[in-house]
Amino acid sequence: MYVKSTIGQLSAAALICFGLFGGLGAPTAQAKDKFLDYEKVRKAVPEMGRLSDTGAKVNLTIQQKMEILTETDSEEKALAIRKELTPLLNEFLVAKTAMVELTKDVLGVHRSTLSDQEIFDKLTETTLQNVHWDNDQFKKCIRDISRALRIPIRLHYRVVQMNKVTFDFSRTRAEGVLNWICTGFDLRYLVYNGEIIIYKKMTPTEERFVAYQKKHPKVKLRYWDREQASGDYQNKEKTVTDDQAKANAKRWSVDSLDLGLLRENLLKIHIVEAGSERHNQRRIGQKSFEALTAPGEPSGNAEVDAANAAARKKLDWELRHYLLLELDGSIETIDILQRVLGKNLVSDPKAAAMRKFLRKSLPEIKWRNKDLTAALQDLAKKIGVPVEVSGIPPTTSLEIDMTLPKGCDVETAINFILGIHEMRWSFEKGALKFEYLNIPE
Repeated sequence: MYVKSTIGQLSAAALICFGLFGGLGAPTAQAKDKFLDYEKVRKAVPEMGRLSDTGAKVNLTIQQKMEILTETDSEEKALAIRKELTPLLNEFLVAKTAMVELTKDVLGVHRSTLSDQEIFDKLTETTLQNVHWDNDQFKKCIRDISRALRIPIRLHYRVVQMNKVTFDFSRTRAEGVLNWICTGFDLRYLVYNGEIIIYKKMTPTEERFVAYQKKHPKVKLRYWDREQASGDYQNKEKTVTDDQAKANAKRWSVDSLDLGLLRENLLKIHIVEAGSERHNQRRIGQKSFEALTAPGEPSGNAEVDAANAAARKKLDWELRHYLLLELDGSIETIDILQRVLGKNLVSDPKAAAMRKFLRKSLPEIKWRNKDLTAALQDLAKKIGVPVEVSGIPPTTSLEIDMTLPKGCDVETAINFILGIHEMRWSFEKGALKFEYLNIPE
């Protein structure tokens, strides 16, 4: 049971889409010659530019205020600057949300019938049965999860699709599998507007940050692993429950957020924005113009017509690629803004203490033919809690063979153990308890 990374081959527009367009690889709508409305795309480009300019100006102001905030020693002045940041961040969020809506409109993306909270609930409540991945491609594993959930899952183009995964489990929750598979490759998933999107984490070795650091050598990332799935909890069609409202109140706040954490999150926004908008929009304008002026009428020559049709399909595919890059860059920025502003969705708020316990990150686990009781004691030691093990007959020798990479959470580890040995478990009064079920074969 392990994640194995291999060198994957990533195409120029390698963005997988499960459910959103109905299939794998390039949007399947092209197979039916259902092309984008190129005139509509061309008309949308100026508005994309206006929204980009608005966001860029606000982002510049935010960065300038962060420089002042970093240098000030006055608590009163620092609080005043933080108060000024909130409306700026909200203005930035409005612009990016408008960009998402505009881009989805020209792409013709169908709206999901599920709210983000319902997707989180499905992740929590869906149990995957008999999961057997033996050196399977990452994209195949994500497709399996998507089909089990009946929810679209997309991979950002930076996510390597050809990495290999080995995973063997009889029963586990979808959320645990998704967290596990993302952790193994320094990925993160977020829920936004009715779909799940998987991105590369911006780590100290991630290419966007490395490129930025070459120009700014003193910049470091210390909080890069402080990320979680998020989404818009203000769904007009669904009332926020009392439990959800209590969870919302415990979110991050610009007024009180640790300065280093705030600075790094705003830096991530700066890096995401710098690497996306203008480049993508130039390409969108260029490709939509080429598509509009490309030969479309039959020439009477079958060979020429076939070549023109192939060229048009390629243009349409490239245009969709750049539109999707624009879309996903905006969503990535929105996700960070929502977390900083305290507007991110909190998954499963009904048992906050239990969720905190289950999400605790673990060091690497390597058990080779290890006694089960000793393994459970080792797990508890890694978590930092006492453990009670019961139900194992004195004359019974039980062993476990399990490997999990550093960064997997407690829930994933417990799910693995329960998939190997039939047990009940609980977490009561700060202690982890396992009861072995001596079920006859």
